[in-house]
Amino acid sequence: MSLSRDQRVLGLFVLLASALRLALAFRVRVPSSDGAIYLWACEAIADGRFADGWSTVFHPGTALLVAPLVVIGVSSYVAFALVATIAAVFVIVGIDRICRSFECDATARIVATMLFVVGFHFVRLPADVYSEAFALPFVTWAIVAALRERWSMSAALAGCGFFVRPEAILVAVVPWLLSRSHDRRRNPEDATHAHRRAPGWTVLVICAVFVVSFALLRSWLTGGHALTPKLDFMLPLGPLGPLVEGNFSEFASRLGSNAFRIVPSIASGLDYGSGFLGLVGLVLLSKRTLAGAVVVRAMAVFVLLHVITLLAFETKPRFFLMLAPILLPCVGVLWMRLRGAMRQLGRGVIVTTLVVAFVRDAKDLIDPPRIEKRVELELGRQLAARGAKAGSMVSALPRVAWAAGQRPLPPWPWTAAELLQRVVEPKHRVLVMLATEDNLRAMIADPRGFHRIDVPVHASERGARIAVYER
Repeated sequence: MSLSRDQRVLGLFVLLASALRLALAFRVRVPSSDGAIYLWACEAIADGRFADGWSTVFHPGTALLVAPLVVIGVSSYVAFALVATIAAVFVIVGIDRICRSFECDATARIVATMLFVVGFHFVRLPADVYSEAFALPFVTWAIVAALRERWSMSAALAGCGFFVRPEAILVAVVPWLLSRSHDRRRNPEDATHAHRRAPGWTVLVICAVFVVSFALLRSWLTGGHALTPKLDFMLPLGPLGPLVEGNFSEFASRLGSNAFRIVPSIASGLDYGSGFLGLVGLVLLSKRTLAGAVVVRAMAVFVLLHVITLLAFETKPRFFLMLAPILLPCVGVLWMRLRGAMRQLGRGVIVTTLVVAFVRDAKDLIDPPRIEKRVELELGRQLAARGAKAGSMVSALPRVAWAAGQRPLPPWPWTAAELLQRVVEPKHRVLVMLATEDNLRAMIADPRGFHRIDVPVHASERGARIAVYER
């Protein structure tokens, strides 16, 4: 059976996206600090230690998806890169489907899909080992299902996304709003009764089942009682922490700081233009298409909820990637619907965005990020060879702990004083931290018998910035 032109183009995009992501991952071969924790959780679950895998500050969906490959002997980093690349294929197909729902022509669909294929942060996800790689397919297909009026499926996909990243559940607002509007259109003579039996209630119930199930499973395995473990970790980082404590001046300061970073974060996270172009495209969605005013409102509410959530905690470029399944197809809408002088200007900006993204990808392939941090992996392996047993190390550097087979601490700028508070048992025999003046001074003044040791990797510049203590 011969393939259509659209299928051939989509197949080429899949091959290009897969090649870029796998090539970069194998060039980097060093996870991010968060990534080291995800990989440790993958290995724990693959080893049958489910309680450990569920006990980190991050949701375990990523580890559950990657662990099967680790079980059969694939290294956790390679397994993550492979599965994350497969996940990207689902996003590519999903974005194409959303574009079709928006009645984009073939060229507009190509433009929107290419923005994901070569998008700088999207390409980096497998190499960085970030969970957005697996949250994005669930968010994308939840939107696809909602546009096809499959409300329950959309809600279930949002619930599955919650197991990967907590904010993925926000996409359930799209099927909830669309289902309510759909039911009212079908029953205009009895809006009150329609509201009571609207499918929107089904969406809410399904989402609640997933969230409660997650909390109960985590409570059973680890004893934790929070709906999401990430809340306790993220709360002190944003304005909500001071607000809970009654420190209103600090709350206002942090909220203002987050708000100030919103625009540059969206710009950086979505390749210096596609995020804002997508917002314009969202406004341009015509009522004559399936994506009418109701769909526009539902999509806009999801975008707004996501931004408000980030304002309450932290605003980083990577955190805005979750909006891509809406904003990138809307760039396709913009490409198709601009008229007059704005047509050439808008298309020029979109093409420039694609070129800049591809150049950044090429730069990463030529000069991979985090190469200097390979020394942390080597240090971890050396400490493991020295006999550091599981649970004997307390490290401020997650990569060192992971490479040594130890449980990494949450990604936090740990000080020596904070690390020493965690040394409460005789089994804690190794401390690893950044060699700042304050840290070195704290260790000299502490009477717990730690002495600094030298390891060969200290000969490197990065190695010299790491202090290792034994007792």
